[in-house]
Amino acid sequence: SVRPGVRVRIAGVGDEVGGVELEITSYTVPCSTIRESFAGLDSRRIKQEEHPGESRVYARVVKEGVVRVGDGVVLG
Repeated sequence: SVRPGVRVRIAGVGDEVGGVELEITSYTVPCSTIRESFAGLDSRRIKQEEHPGESRVYARVVKEGVVRVGDGVVLG
């Protein structure tokens, strides 16, 4: 469900200012920086085209705020 174009809102119960809002902008591309973290140095495991839903994503901050342990996350 977390894919480019989706907005993510993170807020605590009763958060008066509405919390943090992010917009998912794109999928990341596996890079050599994290390659050694993978068995057999195969970072393709997180390549969106080969394993949909396994990739990391980039996000743009739409609304700044504070994120706390226990805050809720809403996709929309």
